[in-house]
Amino acid sequence: MTKKISQFFISTLLFSALFITAVKAAPYINLNLTYDGTAHKYNAEKVYLKINGNDVSNLPMEPVILNSTTLVPAKEVFESLGAVVDWKNDTKEVYIGYNDNIVVLKIDDKKANVNGNSVEMLVAPKIINNKTMIPAKFAAESIHCTVNWDAKNRIVSIASPDDNSDVKPVDTDLPVLQDDINQPTVTTPIVTTPVITTPVDTTTPTVDNTTFQGDNKISKDVSQNQIKPEVNPLTDIVSVEIPTIGGSNAYKINASSKITSVSKLLLPDNRLVIDIVNSNMALPKSNIEIPQSPFVSAIRAAQNQVEPTKVTRIVFDLKAYSEFSVDLSPDRKTISVEFKKNVITSIGFGIKDGREGILISGLIAPNVSISYLTNPDRMVMDVPYAELQNPSVANLINTAGVDSNYFSASRVAQFDASTVRIALDLKKQTFAKVTSTNTTTTVLFIDPTYKNLRYDSASKQLIITKDNSQLIGAKNIAETDLYLEKKYNFTLPFNASNILGYGDIAVGDNYIDTISIQNYQNNTIITVNEKSILAFNITEDNNYIYIKALLPKEKYGKIVVIDPGHGAKDNGTQHNGLLEKDVNLDIALKLYSQLQNDGSVKVYATRLTDVKPELDERAAFANGVGDVFISIHQNSNDNEKINGTEVYFYKHPTDVEPYLTSKKVATAVQANLIATLASNDRKVKEQTLKESYAVLRNTTIPAVLIEVGFVSNKEEAAKLAADDYRQKTADAIYRSIIEIFTKNTIKR
Repeated sequence: MTKKISQFFISTLLFSALFITAVKAAPYINLNLTYDGTAHKYNAEKVYLKINGNDVSNLPMEPVILNSTTLVPAKEVFESLGAVVDWKNDTKEVYIGYNDNIVVLKIDDKKANVNGNSVEMLVAPKIINNKTMIPAKFAAESIHCTVNWDAKNRIVSIASPDDNSDVKPVDTDLPVLQDDINQPTVTTPIVTTPVITTPVDTTTPTVDNTTFQGDNKISKDVSQNQIKPEVNPLTDIVSVEIPTIGGSNAYKINASSKITSVSKLLLPDNRLVIDIVNSNMALPKSNIEIPQSPFVSAIRAAQNQVEPTKVTRIVFDLKAYSEFSVDLSPDRKTISVEFKKNVITSIGFGIKDGREGILISGLIAPNVSISYLTNPDRMVMDVPYAELQNPSVANLINTAGVDSNYFSASRVAQFDASTVRIALDLKKQTFAKVTSTNTTTTVLFIDPTYKNLRYDSASKQLIITKDNSQLIGAKNIAETDLYLEKKYNFTLPFNASNILGYGDIAVGDNYIDTISIQNYQNNTIITVNEKSILAFNITEDNNYIYIKALLPKEKYGKIVVIDPGHGAKDNGTQHNGLLEKDVNLDIALKLYSQLQNDGSVKVYATRLTDVKPELDERAAFANGVGDVFISIHQNSNDNEKINGTEVYFYKHPTDVEPYLTSKKVATAVQANLIATLASNDRKVKEQTLKESYAVLRNTTIPAVLIEVGFVSNKEEAAKLAADDYRQKTADAIYRSIIEIFTKNTIKR
């Protein structure tokens, strides 16, 4: 009896742990493993791996057996099965998706989420030697793959549901002799103090800050996650077309030639992952800008895999769950990702959590965009890419205003083919809190908590009523222009909560979104959340303070925009220990400080820290606020002997005499730099349209791009590394700016 129980126990252990050695003929491997913050010595017989009958070798990490469970590299193994694998760095979670199955495994957590259900594993996934390693049997069977263990040859075979002819399940009824068990040996840690390791993001090149909601919603359109493959040569993914508002809902991913195959999966945190197999990521941007979209907040692209096959991954960050389809064009050169219109089934007025609100229901929870209009005060709720189920839905709240404390009348209509609009005539200033469930979005009215302030849209002024003690006066207000964040702060050096209150003023005109009042200990801060970069004039009389919003060109007579090239992950050129982005920024900050101290020319910058605005963002910024645009760069060449300074410009149709032109700016800057730095004069260079830099081509104001020196030249790099040389560079550009504004007339 004891022997039978022992045999049954051993057999069960074999099945659940999957891989226990039966023969001692396999070669031993010796590895130094780092996991759980500690280094370990690993000595065991080698485990071989087969995927759909094919041998798998050259893995970045050998399969290892810990506590009788075989762990394998998540990405390489499961993508070989045709699954979509994604890594979420902030929560240390691995997503594996195949057909309509999603498995979520968390590092060092034995509880997995399988299709929305919590399931416990024998061994938790781990980061081992900076590689994400997961239990092979558990993960594979969770997506309905078949797993077999060949004890004689120590081969793990995993087959996808569509390719399991060579794999038979383990026969758990066969007894296993104790002598056949050869467990791997993991010795005590080879170090006694923890080894701090930072796991490498081995599964996806992107970091997503959203959190897993545990809501396993899979679009019916992606019940099969892979479009039928066919063998084609390597292709380039060259562009992503963004749909225009009111037009088609389809995003189009374009390739240079026929696409081999496409896998797609909607993850539980509303990320749609598109993997394009046998493709090279050739998009000009890895982060793709999205205009106002009801569905997508961002699109990110990367070369997710290089070996053995190149895979381009494109991730759509969805604002909420939406029905969609992913299709490949007949010529296999275009992938269409189309989001389906929501159908609004009801709109009602009611009370929730003691507050009045508007409840909007649809096939899925509608996305609602809130804006405000003035004269008269109105709140507008737009539901984009939606249509009313029938005309009667529009009448559901049109008479509700008589019972509301917040609005006197309402109108609901199909504003255009893709937008449902709800407009409320407000009885008083209010703002809204938006929440959503599976099919309903609720817009709750929130009472303002501010007082003695109002915004007059006709005059574009925030008007503050003075208090009797005269604590609030124009002279008490300090200004901070956070234009790169589209914020402008007005700070009172005392807590004015008893005078001004707190909260948000809904504005919603062409200039301002909202104005917020916050109290921090001994300060009260009024923040203007701008729709575009603004300047302000502050005046007062006996009763009121007036803060008037202006466009920068309405306030300032001379404006220069400084552009430190590159930034963030884009280092620019790098030689001789110098990163171009750092040199550019340091020179720009020195120049920025000089111009601010001078005060005769208003200065803005496209960046003040190590970030990277896109090229078109830099040009658009300059066009919106500036009179002159100056981009600062460093040069390089394969010939290390080349050195010197040059300034580029591109002649726009807007560059006309007798006004200040790009050529005049370039000439002045080059002359001052050569005179100050005594560098080799490589002259002013005019570009053609075809060769022009984007920041010059896309600006409509006089614009130049400075190449101060060659970091590839050792002597010039040594100069550029010195603080005094950078200061001289800033001095020369500063003098150029003062000169061009003094000698020329600006065309506005």
